[in-house]
Amino acid sequence: MLGPSSSHTAAPVRIGNIASQLMPGRLKEAVISFPAEGSFAKTYKGHRSDIGFAGGLLGYDTDNREILNALNQLKSENVRVLFKLVNKQADHPNTVYIDLENTSGQKVFLTALSLGGGMIEIVEVNNFELSLRGDYYELLIFLDKEHSVTERNLANFDELIAAKNRAVECRHVSAIKNNDGNSGNEVEKAAYLVNYKLFDNLPEDLLSEIAGLDHVTSVKLVAPVLPVFGNHSFRPPFSSAVDLVKVLNGKDIGISEAAIIYETTRSGWSKNHVIKEIDNVIEVMEQAVQEGLNQKKAGKIIASQSHLIKRAENAGKLVPVGCANNALAFSMAVVEVNVTSGIVVAAPTAGSSGVLPGALLGVAADNGFDLSVIRQGMLAAGCIGLLIAKGATFAAEVCGCQAECGAAASMAAAGIVQLYGGSGEQSLAGASIALQNVLGLICDPVAEQAEVPCLGKNVLASVNAIASANMALAGVDPVIPLDEVIQAMYNVGNALPQELRCTGLGGLAATPTAQKIKRTINDE
Repeated sequence: MLGPSSSHTAAPVRIGNIASQLMPGRLKEAVISFPAEGSFAKTYKGHRSDIGFAGGLLGYDTDNREILNALNQLKSENVRVLFKLVNKQADHPNTVYIDLENTSGQKVFLTALSLGGGMIEIVEVNNFELSLRGDYYELLIFLDKEHSVTERNLANFDELIAAKNRAVECRHVSAIKNNDGNSGNEVEKAAYLVNYKLFDNLPEDLLSEIAGLDHVTSVKLVAPVLPVFGNHSFRPPFSSAVDLVKVLNGKDIGISEAAIIYETTRSGWSKNHVIKEIDNVIEVMEQAVQEGLNQKKAGKIIASQSHLIKRAENAGKLVPVGCANNALAFSMAVVEVNVTSGIVVAAPTAGSSGVLPGALLGVAADNGFDLSVIRQGMLAAGCIGLLIAKGATFAAEVCGCQAECGAAASMAAAGIVQLYGGSGEQSLAGASIALQNVLGLICDPVAEQAEVPCLGKNVLASVNAIASANMALAGVDPVIPLDEVIQAMYNVGNALPQELRCTGLGGLAATPTAQKIKRTINDE
């Protein structure tokens, strides 16, 4: 993805992309509104959410560098884009309301959530509640009368779709909540929404045929924005550390192999496809490291500094701590690429994108590990990320930076244990120790930029991962099992005050120096 934030840059791209697919014709105006007390309201400029939404409206993917010019591109196309704060109470801190209008006067409005790590959910379209996460082809059929939703009508839809597309995951029928806010188009007439989740596209002639049926007011088809399809019938081989241990013992395999079992079962991909994807992840991380070490770009606050580590190390000016100095330089390099809107891997987030490259690649470089070994470590790290995603969150807006850099340290510790051939239980022990070490870590971005203290926290997490891995490899008992630590992280995160969860209102962000930096940036 293009930096600097998975929650606030990549997710807006995906939300904007889906919104653009829901809007027929040529876009005339987009009004993007954030609850005044939410996280977007405080950070959308610093985290480049504005260009993220604009890039999505233009149909860009999260790694398209043209996103940086998206607002200017829309302006050149005579599309008016407005960002507003509204006094609405929202259950999720990363809530956004989008109102679109095309040149024909048709309107679409939706409510969306950024869930952390670039994951999203559209929870409302034109006053219809639904759950659209960008992991299917989504067919939306709007019907005009209450009695139009009958078993016969639904059977007709099923039959038509089955004739062209046999990969129907599920069907959901939603009644309209109310008619407030609908104006001047077919939405005002709609009483029901029928939503099909599909694994394949549908031909235009079928969409036209459905649109011509009685009581149908509108038909929309939304293409997926995620790389892997959803799977409602999926029964995971494990979703907790306890279950993972059972899989490991039952099959006598390592944690990296368990990751492949999970991924092939979940996605339907072959093992070779999974390996190809993880190798691509590693390649992008390696490129980000080299780009950061060589670039001279500066962020809004910090200059390029990662190259200073190696220079000082070569001059004998640093404490000789081996691979930890690699971790310092590598993690800093990736963060510097991220904050200058370069391409990074959200691992698990963009705010923590320096941790796995710093820790895993730093250790691998110091020991001469090849790609096959690094791959095993990265797969093991992904396994821990899965457990954290299942048991908690990656969103700093929900749980603070313990959910970002803390989660990344936990993942990296398990990955390093795997690099050294440790057991699955040792990987889980390292992950537990690393996450225990940073419980309560706050998210306090200075001037709403993903630079300070993010740079230092990525370094902290990388070194924490190395130390925790060594403790686990030595046989140190983490005492608290990983599943319980993940739950504790979630509980602690929800207990943190809003000021300490990526709002720029507390911690270092509230210091006099930070406020001065913020005024300087705002005056630019």
